[in-house]
Amino acid sequence: MCAHKRADEIEWKMFDDESLLLNVKTGFYFRLNAVGSYIWSNLDGSRNDDEIIRMIADTFDTTSEQARTDYRAFIAELSEEKLILNDC
Repeated sequence: MCAHKRADEIEWKMFDDESLLLNVKTGFYFRLNAVGSYIWSNLDGSRNDDEIIRMIADTFDTTSEQARTDYRAFIAELSEEKLILNDC
């Protein structure tokens, strides 16, 4: 199972239940909602995808299937923007 980790060149700050990310290489900012912020804060490489998906489902009172779908879409976007490292 894959584990993902935040890229080193990304600076981030949480504000209430949202986060602001800055890619210091490109200068591009990203704003994350509560669920995105929750995922982002758990992308430290110590948890695999299944663990994080379970945590999302429990924390946000959603189904495992919906959490998995949303998580995969979010991870794909983060990967495309080179905000995370993949260990798959």
